[in-house]
Amino acid sequence: MTMEQRWRVAQSLYATAREWKACALRALHPDWPDAAVREAVRRSFLHAGR
Repeated sequence: MTMEQRWRVAQSLYATAREWKACALRALHPDWPDAAVREAVRRSFLHAGR
């Protein structure tokens, strides 16, 4: 696999993980507006390595 192919796979996995996190948050908090879900996903991934 070339580096470009690896990069595309990594990007795809990252996007999928963010989508799954958003789905999980919507299931836990159905009353949250989309903006709140997006912010929670952003914060979750921003602090994931800490």
